[in-house]
Amino acid sequence: RSAWRSHRQEELGRLFGQETATLEEEIRLVAAKPLHDVRAERAEIAERLARIEAQAATAGSSGFGPGHYALARGFLALGDPASAREHLLEAWDSGYRPPEVAHALGLALAEIYRRELESAQRLPSPAARAQRRRVLERTLRDPALDYLAQGRTVAVQAPEQVEALIALLEEKHELALDKARAAVARIPWLYQAREIEGEVLVALGRAAWEKGERDRALAWFEQARAAYAEQVRMAPSDPGGYGGLCLAWSRSMEVLADTGAPPFDAYRYAVETCNQALIADPDASAIVVRKARAMLQWSEVQLGRGEDATEVLQGVVELTRAVPRASPDEVGALTYRGVALRRLAQLASWGGRDPRPHLTEAVGCFRDALQLYPDHETAANNLGLALLERGLFEMECGQDPRPTLEQAVAELERAAAITPGFSVLGNLGVAWWAIGRFESGRGIDPRPALGRARTALDKALAVNPQDWSALNNLGLVAVEEAGWLVATGERAEQVLARAVADLERSLALKPDSGGTYANLGAAWKLRAAAAKDPAAAARALDQAHRALARATAINPQDAEAWLVDAQAWLEAAAGAEARRGSPDEALEAAEKALRRALQANPTYAEAEAELGELCLRRARLASAQARTGPRDLSRGIEAADRALATNPGLARAHLIRARLLLLQARQGRGRSRESTAAEAEEAARRAAAINPLLVAAAGVVEGEAAALRDR
Repeated sequence: RSAWRSHRQEELGRLFGQETATLEEEIRLVAAKPLHDVRAERAEIAERLARIEAQAATAGSSGFGPGHYALARGFLALGDPASAREHLLEAWDSGYRPPEVAHALGLALAEIYRRELESAQRLPSPAARAQRRRVLERTLRDPALDYLAQGRTVAVQAPEQVEALIALLEEKHELALDKARAAVARIPWLYQAREIEGEVLVALGRAAWEKGERDRALAWFEQARAAYAEQVRMAPSDPGGYGGLCLAWSRSMEVLADTGAPPFDAYRYAVETCNQALIADPDASAIVVRKARAMLQWSEVQLGRGEDATEVLQGVVELTRAVPRASPDEVGALTYRGVALRRLAQLASWGGRDPRPHLTEAVGCFRDALQLYPDHETAANNLGLALLERGLFEMECGQDPRPTLEQAVAELERAAAITPGFSVLGNLGVAWWAIGRFESGRGIDPRPALGRARTALDKALAVNPQDWSALNNLGLVAVEEAGWLVATGERAEQVLARAVADLERSLALKPDSGGTYANLGAAWKLRAAAAKDPAAAARALDQAHRALARATAINPQDAEAWLVDAQAWLEAAAGAEARRGSPDEALEAAEKALRRALQANPTYAEAEAELGELCLRRARLASAQARTGPRDLSRGIEAADRALATNPGLARAHLIRARLLLLQARQGRGRSRESTAAEAEEAARRAAAINPLLVAAAGVVEGEAAALRDR
């Protein structure tokens, strides 16, 4: 009976094998057709596999093992290694264990391992990636190698392809590359070997990039694209080749963007090849996530240039909604959608619009991702960033943002606990800077918060000494501290020297960062304000204008850069007056810069406040020259009112308004003078209540206003 069963299994194995061999050839022919949606043809082949399954069932126990093996071959050819593994394990566990089954099990586990490894590489933290990799090696890679070893006697068309796969699994990349190319040399139409070749080359490029070898990385990615292009030429309707091209172009774009080189062509090709993959298989959620990542990379480039990234970001939001729930790619889709929404919120805020609807949805995406994967550092990091954005908006609206910013700190510390990477530590530093900035504006010593910011940023640089962003933010923190020192009459030279040094180091690494140039301009502007020597102040202002000209050339929509430029011109106007020269030219330049700031952000309260200051200076000049200048006074008061409508907590705007009203009261008569003076007193009191550092200046206004009232 045992001999008969064995004979029967061999007979059924040949029968089912012939049918699956026909299906494998049909699948290859489908892939070789011009690019089209292959789902209908694959569905038809799946139906034929179902008929093979029914035939195996009618054959009784003798057909169990051969039937499951035949079905597994079909699913492997369809690109469904998970279903193939299920059928192969059924055959194996039933005792049907010829070398062919072991070989197929090895192939199925190897393909699952490669796909899971790609998903693991999207995990943001090195620790999470390493931990996941160890699990995958134990549960998938090592068993795959064992099964392939057991099936080594199986006759295959190109043994080198199997050898390439084994070398790839063992991370022997050079050997894998040689074997994959040898497989193609043996069978030129073996497009699967080209896919292995491309995968190896992308891995080599990633390794070079992580070592900082940018040119070498780009060269490996170029070779990867050549391999994938050959795969596409051989199999125009197989999505794998297009997906590989999309990945290789995305990696190239990342390297190019970081070096400041134009990455648009790489982005265009990445999206184009992803779209081609989705023509072949519109249900490929891994490709959807890959395309979303490329689009986010491009939006970052756009934002840095001051371009409108709305269309790209909205595209990411809609694209990622297509990834089904419970998909292996759901966490990636949620995270990328949240990042896109967070950046849309930034655009809204920079344009003077309410960012909170986008931020609320972004926070929901990140929380959902963290519920699915609690150790997802990118989701935790971006949740902290979304809360930071909300806190900054609350600050701009005159609210106390510290409760929200403290939530941001907590989430960023959670992310740093998962993996203390330089990116999350840098963001933690920015959150502490934001707390310090608010406290400084309310007359509270910001140095404790700024010290914590420096600690986080120093840790980021310890992880990655080439982190240009951390250096930029260290400069920003120093500028904030220097502003406090100048306001309190303390020496700021040492802190400002440190700020300039950090910002220049940052620019050496990232010369196209407009934001860093804006911060450098702010540092030089403060050096001018702190300088005792007029010549030194003039030199510092010249340096400020040079840096700010670079900032606004890189990003013409940077409202903050235009504001700092205006403040530098106001400082220059004050210097001209001190030298008994004319400030008119500097005031004109300041107004132009403020107009540009308000054009970029129509509700920019600080720019409106500075416009009020400019009008106050012009009105004082007119008064000194026996001219009334009522138009400047009314324009200035209107600007201050607009600033306070947006941000009632902006103490400087209250003080500027008080000084404008006081000057108007001096020029008034009777009851009009009394009521205007009273209004000036009230504005001065509000300024002092919000920021105790302004008590002395506000007291002068209050005293003069009271004297005018009592006349």
